[in-house]
Amino acid sequence: MDKFNKIYNKIIKEDIDSTGIGTEEDNYITDGFVDIEYLKPYEIEKLHKFTVKQGLVYNPKTGRWDCDHDLEIYRDAKWEVCVQGGDKLGIKFGVVKGKFMIGTGWLRTLKGCPTRVEGDCIISETQIGSFRGGPEYVSGYFNADSCGVTSLDGLPKFIGGNLQISHCNYLNKCDLDPDMVIKGNIISFGGCSRAGHTREFYEELQQNLPKTFNGTIILPKEHKCSAKSARNGFFNDPSWC
Repeated sequence: MDKFNKIYNKIIKEDIDSTGIGTEEDNYITDGFVDIEYLKPYEIEKLHKFTVKQGLVYNPKTGRWDCDHDLEIYRDAKWEVCVQGGDKLGIKFGVVKGKFMIGTGWLRTLKGCPTRVEGDCIISETQIGSFRGGPEYVSGYFNADSCGVTSLDGLPKFIGGNLQISHCNYLNKCDLDPDMVIKGNIISFGGCSRAGHTREFYEELQQNLPKTFNGTIILPKEHKCSAKSARNGFFNDPSWC
């Protein structure tokens, strides 16, 4: 850790001296959200440049990086974000005051993703097996496309817009949290080959529908039903599917 701090502080000081902007406290990194054991000096420098470029601010109270605008992480950001070259984010994010979009085929876990997104959240083309570790609060819509999840466990506790899950071919459980809040509609589950057209899956949706949900469930093949109809047994009638 001492070696890490000396190298990192040297990089920070050189950057401050050359630009006249910022302080060491503004860019402070602590053990716990970067795996320092594997970092080399040039990786630390890349990580620092990434945080500055993205306009991230470290919050010492949470140990996470906050962002005051949209945050996008796609394949070309792998080296800067995933500093170990592994399968998870090398930085833990906190509050994103805009959209959060991540689409990286190497990602296997949402650990380190923002806890709060004050915009839309889009997760696409990842190998994640679960939504655990992802945002707990999303003020806009939540869209997961082409992910490796097998269930809906770990979805945000609050979604201010629509919930849409599509092309998640391993999804086979509709275990929504009945206490979660979805303010928009549920757009379900097109392209999910194991779930999208099975009556059992939607019967499980009917059982686990969030208690406060009052929107519309938009089904494959342009079927629709209201929350009230779902609670009254819409999915028990085989004629809909």
